[in-house]
Amino acid sequence: MKYLGNLTEDQIIDFKFSTHKADGTPITLANGVVKVYKDNATDTEINTGVTLSVDFDGVTGLHNVNIDTSAAAFYAVASDYNVVITVGTVDGVSVVGTVLATFSIENRLNVLDELTAGHAVAGSAGKALTDILADTGTDGVVVATASKTGYGLAADGLDSITVTEPTGKPTTFRGWLMWLVQRFRRASKTPTTILVKTEAGATVTTQTVTDDGAGTETLGPPT
Repeated sequence: MKYLGNLTEDQIIDFKFSTHKADGTPITLANGVVKVYKDNATDTEINTGVTLSVDFDGVTGLHNVNIDTSAAAFYAVASDYNVVITVGTVDGVSVVGTVLATFSIENRLNVLDELTAGHAVAGSAGKALTDILADTGTDGVVVATASKTGYGLAADGLDSITVTEPTGKPTTFRGWLMWLVQRFRRASKTPTTILVKTEAGATVTTQTVTDDGAGTETLGPPT
């Protein structure tokens, strides 16, 4: 028996099954009729919308069942269904009552719907999920990467970063980066110090230069 899933309303499905002799040799289904039972009802089985193709594609013992669930109001949301052989023999033996497959129509829990529908209370899983989706700009819709905005660094992206000159020893990465720019653009050196300055000429940091007398200079930390 096959489980065909939780279908959407009016969906068309196909599935296959096979028949064999006792020794496993494929053999045809004789005079076969397939019907669909709904839930636990005993008197409403139908074959409306059901097409049984015996020896499908000319292959003995391989059969296809096509079910168009839009063919009758019998196929309704919130119900379970079983596909059953109601007439037929295999190698002379009746196979009536054989359940071939089961399916449902919108009768199983949809986790996303359960999380989001009616769960808007702060702190709930549904609220957290909807907030995340809204924050990413998708609201549950998968968007191609190329269609998203604000997620990539454009050619002029760095120009959008606000920076200011440090006026003292930096304490952040951004500050040190600007200090390094100042170090090359606006610095003065004497035999004993290096002064890093702002564009306006104000001192930002001072570094002591020491000489061991043998020609090796050592630069102290900026202060």
